[in-house]
Order: sequence, then structure tokens, then C-alpha cells
Amino acid sequence: MKEVVAFIFQRKGADNLSVDDFVYGPAADLGWFTSKEMRRLLELAAHEGYVDVKDDKVRAIFDHQDVNIPLGFRPTGSILEEVRERPLFQRLLEEIMAIGKRKKQDVLALANEKQDSMNLEIEVALLLVARELELELPSMDLFLDEAEAKLLGKK
Repeated sequence: MKEVVAFIFQRKGADNLSVDDFVYGPAADLGWFTSKEMRRLLELAAHEGYVDVKDDKVRAIFDHQDVNIPLGFRPTGSILEEVRERPLFQRLLEEIMAIGKRKKQDVLALANEKQDSMNLEIEVALLLVARELELELPSMDLFLDEAEAKLLGKK
């Protein structure tokens, strides 16, 4: 993942790109993936902590110039199938803490209150906490898909 993100930024010679440049450039110019797959890759890259997405801008959060990209580099489709080792609960909690600049115990208290009062799964409670705090989580679409799959017994 790191090499793919570094390549995209190195190719453009920039530290910041529009979401469209990140998504459509590699999809159209390089034929790597479809634009939908590149959006998924962007979500994964944000989730992995390689990029920050805010106000339609993508910013690399590592020194992409230090990554050595081999000649003829081309990612495989398996990069889109990466499965996170950490549970959804943990990833959601960490992202809410980071984006919302909140302490773990504060976020958990809010989520537990929601969980108890509304009889929700903890992941759904965390999603509601993020919404109530008006946080723009870079991985929100991914989190929603995972939570839905979990609730429907697909994961």
C-alpha cells in the first residue's frame, strides 16, 4: 500500500492532490484499477494512515519521496483485498480518538451510554458518536460497510 501511495504522489510531484487526481489519474492514465477500485484504495490508504483526506484534498502523511519505487512498478489487485487484523471496534475507536482529539475513556463513555440506552452493537454506537461529534472520518464508508456486513452476519 505504501508503495502505491508513494508512486501516485511521486508521479504528480506533489504532497497534496485532489481526490479526483488521486482516483482518476491512476485509473485513467495507468489503467491500474477502475475509479471505484481507486476510491476503495484511497479509503484503505486513509485507514492505514498513509494519507489524510479532507475537503476534497489528499495529503500524504509520510515522506513519499523516501520510498524507492522499482522501475515498471504495478500494483496487484490483491492490494484491494487487504484485511485488517484489528477488529472494527478498535479501528473505529482509534480514528474517533485521533480525529476528534478525545481521550479513550471519554469516547468509550459516550459509546457505552448510546449502547445501553438504545440497545445497539458497540460499533454502531461508535458510529453514532462520530456523527454526533460531527467528525469526518476518512474511513467512514469502509466502516459503514463493515458494520453492515457484521450486523447482517456476512463477516
